Amino acid sequence: MMITWNFPSNNWGERRGLNDSGIETFKGTPLKSLAREICQNSLDAGIEGECVRVVFDKFYVDPKTFPGHEEFLDAMEKSRATGKNLRDRRTNDFFSKAIDLFREEKIPFLRISDYHTTGLRGSDKEKDTDWYNLVKSSGSSDKGGKAGGSFGIGKYATFACSSLRTVFYSTIDDVGLEATQGVARLVSFRISETSDEETQGTGYFGVVEKNKPQNECVSYQEGYKRHEQGTDIFIAGFKDYNEWDKIVISEVLDSFLYAIFTGTLEFSIGEETVNQSTLANILIKYNDFLSRNTKHYYEVITSAKTYWHSEDFRGYGNIKLGLLILGEDAPKRVAMIRYPWMKIKEQDRLPNMTPFAGVFIVEGADLNNFLRKLENPEHNTWQPDRAPNASAVETAKTLISAMKKTIVDHLNILLMKDGVEEVDVVGAGDLIPIEDDKDNGSDDKSTDILSPKVTAVEVKKIERIKTSNASTKGQYYEFYEEVEGELSGSGTETQIPPHGDGKHGVGKRPGDQERGIVESEDNTVLQPVQISPLKIRLICLNKWENKYRINFTSEYSADKCSIEINQLDEQGAKSPLKILLGKVNDIELTVEKNRLQFFQILKDEFVTIDFVVDVESYFSAEVIIHGIKK
Repeated sequence: MMITWNFPSNNWGERRGLNDSGIETFKGTPLKSLAREICQNSLDAGIEGECVRVVFDKFYVDPKTFPGHEEFLDAMEKSRATGKNLRDRRTNDFFSKAIDLFREEKIPFLRISDYHTTGLRGSDKEKDTDWYNLVKSSGSSDKGGKAGGSFGIGKYATFACSSLRTVFYSTIDDVGLEATQGVARLVSFRISETSDEETQGTGYFGVVEKNKPQNECVSYQEGYKRHEQGTDIFIAGFKDYNEWDKIVISEVLDSFLYAIFTGTLEFSIGEETVNQSTLANILIKYNDFLSRNTKHYYEVITSAKTYWHSEDFRGYGNIKLGLLILGEDAPKRVAMIRYPWMKIKEQDRLPNMTPFAGVFIVEGADLNNFLRKLENPEHNTWQPDRAPNASAVETAKTLISAMKKTIVDHLNILLMKDGVEEVDVVGAGDLIPIEDDKDNGSDDKSTDILSPKVTAVEVKKIERIKTSNASTKGQYYEFYEEVEGELSGSGTETQIPPHGDGKHGVGKRPGDQERGIVESEDNTVLQPVQISPLKIRLICLNKWENKYRINFTSEYSADKCSIEINQLDEQGAKSPLKILLGKVNDIELTVEKNRLQFFQILKDEFVTIDFVVDVESYFSAEVIIHGIKK
């Protein structure tokens, strides 16, 4: 039984070049992709009820002890010759550097080992097993249910981290079968100098007959030997990444924070172990290397103040949603997590809202299985158009929209429950819209946002004073007039001119009654002007029924109050927004075009105004509150 490198013939078929599509998928972020794919695969093979453990360990090998040293170097030289013949400088340079590595004193390797897993089953079979899918198949996967992977290309992340494009696999599976095999993904090269026949470009280190693995679990690291079930992956020629260990720690924490928190996963790099008990300290220690939002999501899953909601999601199984109001550096995003407790994406199309963070955890097996089929190869978004047929595409769009609606609905509940006393809102107000997800393959980058604009003004009560024009019939008055737009806080002083012969009455003008101008018993004119509400919040209650809510408090009490809402276009030009009905604290209001009228504001009391508009899509809005100070 001969054990060496074998590069099968392509039988005069397709030639393979250096630009392997699978490897190229992960070359942009090789270490992050490696950490994510490795942990996902190990969790997929995890033994139910046990914490999967993954170890990353860098070591070095003497070039002379490299498996199949001479045969491998021969394949590298022939691959370089292919580059020269094709005048392909990139291929020539790559293999020249790879060959030079064998002239160094030591070749770097990275061992990645998992424990409390089933190992790679079926190494004694030729097809359709875990072993075969990892070592010999390309672009195929038989994972289902709650499994994380689905494309069968995650294996290429290890090759993207190898300067030799070579990886060795060793395993002991759950029935005691042992196997070891090496795989080198090079380029097609001539089998011999006397023949134009070329190889497939992929070679195998093991039993030459049928390219079978060795039936023993081999270790290539001195001092290490596996004795329990699980899998070892050896990346040959591991690239010299700066602070590679910190990058891996950061990515595993970002992608599998919830898995670590629940005790489903732990991992080690060198002397550092990250698990359920060390997680809090690790987050502090590696804060400078962490993804920006990791610490916020940790707060969500650990805080006693987190709002939690759980439900059977449309018959697909349980989901769990956690939301937490945070400080100004909060991401305003929700981490979308599915089994094996891997963060797939961050729902970030929730603009103009109170600073918060959240987690959306997909627990149901049916929903996990459905969403898995919608993921891209990098497993970092859901794309409805990946569904197998038109009906499934529509179902996918409906489900994804419903997931976002659930987030919006419960964030609105949280904001209403929280009120305005403890939350200091930045800007004029808050709206939580549901927007179409642009990660579904569409190039449309437009957004449709409702953002209220509330002017900062105050209420004035002005004494009557006589004008100096004694010859004018009647008396006219000076007062602070209602002013539309943004003010500094004091209003605008306006001199009211005479109106003809004064037949409209002392100090009055046409339209005063409609404008709310009244005369009080103590000989003063009361003019409604804009109120400066505290921490106003505009909330969408139900997009499909066009229902909205405004919450605020005031520093003072006021009578004869009204709210004016104007719709703004992209240039900021406003037009009246038709309001169909409205209530304040469940008391029905008078509606006049774009105004809700005749209600009272009491100092420091929480005001809730619900209203329905004649607009079926989200819009930008200007909100102006008027009233007469008591």
